[in-house]
This record gives sequence, structure tokens and C-alpha cells, in this order.
Amino acid sequence: MNRPKSNENQAGISTSARHKLQTYTMAASAAGVSVLALAAPAPAEIVYKPADIAISGNDTIPIDIDGDGVADFSLNAISDTTSSRFSDIIFARAAQSSNGFAAGGAPLARGVQIGYANQQFSSFGTIAQGRFNSPRSWFCSGQWSKVRARYLGLKFMISGQTHYGWAKMSETCHKGANIAVITGLAYDTIPNQSILAGKKKGKLEAESLNEGGPATPSGTPVREPATLGMLAKGASALDIWRRE
Repeated sequence: MNRPKSNENQAGISTSARHKLQTYTMAASAAGVSVLALAAPAPAEIVYKPADIAISGNDTIPIDIDGDGVADFSLNAISDTTSSRFSDIIFARAAQSSNGFAAGGAPLARGVQIGYANQQFSSFGTIAQGRFNSPRSWFCSGQWSKVRARYLGLKFMISGQTHYGWAKMSETCHKGANIAVITGLAYDTIPNQSILAGKKKGKLEAESLNEGGPATPSGTPVREPATLGMLAKGASALDIWRRE
């Protein structure tokens, strides 16, 4: 006569597997998190599009990063050429009050995180300034002055939710005259999901060895989420994770 299978075997869970699951659950409880909370985050879905946006002289160019017909930002240029001497300025401005630029609109290096906790964003950022007094007396200044292929960190809203993105930009200045050019735009479609400057479609954009210029530090590093494997290693692994 065949004996009925135990509930354990009916469920398809061996004794060793059940023991491991109990160990993971206990470790997760010790860490103050649940097993469900340790599920892998949703993969990033980045939308990237090449661009050819140039600004100089006296002009204002709206930028609609998500293509919904509403401007999210603008590039602005003001130039005074009323005499043989002139001055100009290029600046970026958020088109909506909740939008902004990371690090005051400073140029970010490829791979810098945009959208980490407590990161500061401003609604205005000066790109570059210039002044021409004479062929022998002129200057160029500003945080983007003569910077090649760096990234403007962006925060903007879609349907009331925060999204992060970047604009790849270069700036040139000669005898006080400035020109800024945006060559690419990207954003993450997942609300509140940070993005790396230069990342598009799952990988970082290739960076030319000839492209340089000053850039801001990366800021707060990304902390990897706790995993079941780490929790299974016990309290010592959790202490290391908390300190990183």
C-alpha cells in the first residue's frame, strides 16, 4: 500500500530548500527588511534621441525632452552688440517650477549619477559669458566655457512624477562670442529612477579621448541594494553593506 506523500513533498519543496528559505527570511528580518522588499528593482527604460540644438546671439530655444509638446527647459542667449564693444551670456532655465539642473547647471562627467537622494537642483544655470573690448582685449568665462562633450543633469515632471535625464553639450568661445550646442538628450521613463550621465539604452555612451574639460565630481555614490545572498552571509556582511 502506497503511503500518502507529505505536505512538504506535495508542495515540491525539499527539507534542505525549506531550511535555506527559513535562513534567508530570518536574516532579512534581522536586517529590518522583508523578503518581498528585496525584489530586484525594475530595469531602467531610457529614451535617447540625438539632437542638433545650437544657441548664440540673441535667441531662446525651448527644449521638450519627453516630446509631450510642453517645454521642460530652455537655452537662452543675450548679446549686446550696440557698439564696437559687446558682451553676451548663455544660460539655461527651467520652463516649469518643479524642474531643475543638477549642481547649478555645471558640466557633469560621463557616468555621474543624476537623481541620487538629496541631490540639489536649481531652476537656473549660467552656461558661459563673454566680452569683447578690442582685438587685443576680450575674455571668455563661465562653468561651461570651452567645455567639450559633457552633460547637463536634468530633473523634470511627467504627469506629476519626477524623472531624470541629461543633455550632452559642448561650448565654444572666441573673442568673447559664445556658442553652445546640444548633441543628445536622454531620460529615464521610470519615475524617481536615477540615470547616469551618458547612459542610453542600457550602456554608457562611448567617450572620445579628444573630449575633455572640467567636470563636477560624481557626488554621492550608488549603494547597491541588499541581496538574499548577502543576507545569508549573516551580520558581518550586513554591517559592511550599511557602512558602504
